[in-house]
Amino acid sequence: MISCQAIAAELRLGHPWTIRSFDEVGSTMTEISRAAEEGAPPFTVAVAESQTAGTGRHDRPWASAAGDGLWMTALLRPSLPADRAPWFTLGAAVAVADGLLSLGFPVGIKWPNDVLVADGPLFRRKLCGIRAEMAVAEDGSLAWVSIGIGLNVHQAAFEGELASVAASLRMVAAAGGVEGAGDCAVSGEHSGAAFGNVATAGGCGAAGAGGAAGEPSRAQCAGAILNRLERVDRSFAEEGFGPVRSRWLDLALGLNREATVRDIEGEQTGIVRGMDEEGHLLLERPGDDAPFPIVAGDLVFAV
Repeated sequence: MISCQAIAAELRLGHPWTIRSFDEVGSTMTEISRAAEEGAPPFTVAVAESQTAGTGRHDRPWASAAGDGLWMTALLRPSLPADRAPWFTLGAAVAVADGLLSLGFPVGIKWPNDVLVADGPLFRRKLCGIRAEMAVAEDGSLAWVSIGIGLNVHQAAFEGELASVAASLRMVAAAGGVEGAGDCAVSGEHSGAAFGNVATAGGCGAAGAGGAAGEPSRAQCAGAILNRLERVDRSFAEEGFGPVRSRWLDLALGLNREATVRDIEGEQTGIVRGMDEEGHLLLERPGDDAPFPIVAGDLVFAV
């Protein structure tokens, strides 16, 4: 079982995280929601060896077998209005992507918050899914936000409908897609600062105990992500959405390329032009005078 001690060794010195580790749960989201209502402090995180009822966006089932991946949910208590809640799914994607980049993995973000392989034979396959839930206080502010992260780490392959769309860190490493540890270069016109390396209690490398060559441990992944999620939370409190939005745009896949957005009302096709200050996707559709903001939907890249 992934241990609290192993994760703590990968966190920055003086970190604020309280780690709760479980062998098996229905969902780490459920565990953290319960803990939040019982008064758990911010920066509480639940990590499970396996989940029996893990879900992703739109409550889609998420396979969470024992030993395969990093299944965790983090609790934040931001002092922000409730309409700022969408910031956190976007910011979590930045934290995950920058954490994996620091471990040498080429990754990017598909709007709004899927973390995909950004290069090589597994290009655009999904590594990590993120979802968020929130509670609103009586004054209209956020009482708490929970961020669920499902990262594929040790799977050797996927079957069925996932075979051509999913990937794990083990698969990326086997395909030769791991660089030296340290932030991989990600260039972009937006020049968002990476939520990058920090000193840790135990050190962090590109290989971990029990993993194949070039494959990090789940504890290393957790530490890399949680260190950056803490910084994202602090950035929101001190600087608003701007710095995280800039970094998101630098990490975004598919900018200035054709894509289709699917939602309950149908499909819209156009050129992806970015993301606005509200976190909406900007899609330039045929005949539009300006990019159209998309509030929600599934983004599908053109082949």
